[in-house]
Amino acid sequence: MKEEPHPPNSAQLVRRLKEAAVPAAACIALIVLLYLLIRLSVMVSAVLLPCAVALLLAALLHPVVHWLQRLHVPRWLATALVLLAGVAVIGGILAFAVNAIVSGLTDLQATLQSSLSSLRHWLVHGPLNLSQRQIEEGIDNLTAWLRERSDQLASSVTATASALMRFLAGTVLALFVLVILLHDGERVHRAVVRAMPRDLAHRADQRIRRAFAQLSTYVRASIGVALIDAIGIGAGLVLLGVPLALPLASLVFLGGFVPFVGAFVTGGMAVLVAFVTKGPLVALVVFAIVIGVQQLEGNILQPLLLGKAVRLHPLVVVLAVSTGAVTAGIVGAVFAVPLVIVLRALFSPPSHQSDERHA
Repeated sequence: MKEEPHPPNSAQLVRRLKEAAVPAAACIALIVLLYLLIRLSVMVSAVLLPCAVALLLAALLHPVVHWLQRLHVPRWLATALVLLAGVAVIGGILAFAVNAIVSGLTDLQATLQSSLSSLRHWLVHGPLNLSQRQIEEGIDNLTAWLRERSDQLASSVTATASALMRFLAGTVLALFVLVILLHDGERVHRAVVRAMPRDLAHRADQRIRRAFAQLSTYVRASIGVALIDAIGIGAGLVLLGVPLALPLASLVFLGGFVPFVGAFVTGGMAVLVAFVTKGPLVALVVFAIVIGVQQLEGNILQPLLLGKAVRLHPLVVVLAVSTGAVTAGIVGAVFAVPLVIVLRALFSPPSHQSDERHA
């Protein structure tokens, strides 16, 4: 006859509850820690963001400083030359892109106004076969939506002055941190390593250097990929006679710093402008150009420029960019992939150790 299990006594019940409470408490503590880190990052974002920008620029410019030092140029002079040249080149590229976008807004407005009649004719007599009443209702709904948010637009305009002051303060802080990293980066690195326990110092030294090297490769490759994306899509827009080809190519260049997603979104804007100004056939050709450039970027440019050590799976890139965009907007989307690269280099074992474990 099968014996029925005896119910646990109070001592066993307390012991099982304690065993179950340990992992639950660890999970709760981890969630609380992540929440506090996120809150802290938001509170000090005015400091973290300029430091992150300075770190990316240092990863880009540090190899040039090292090369000048090997030519027996003093460290302070090499830092000054690289800093001035780097700020001039990067600032010139960004200023050109932003100026092209701003100057093209008026032309875009005029082009859109002249194309509204043709678009309305296509909506009524095209494959959608919409009625004039439906189009007017859609325009009325869009007008009402803009009117409801006019107060928000006005408040955003009044906040421009304070945002400009924060931008200038962040720029000064980023330049200061950049000078420190270029001139005394090795000393800062040694100070960080010395602050760690002795048994972890050697491994931390290797992993920090590996993370910085991979970050440097990523930044240089991102600039190259963004430039090639802008040239490819911009050339296609010029050959097709799409208006505002230069501002759209500048947008593609800026969007290229967000892997996969950025160039696709800005390319979608080019498709939209081509559709409004040149019709669906030209828009379809522009869409094919954008897809072709994306395939060139994903299958040839990134593997060639980044190498195996820095490449990430496209799913990881998309998830990282999406998470960064949800948590911190455009800034989070830009810095998401560099953060993943740094974390992977810091916490993953070296490649030869991974190979030995796999063997």
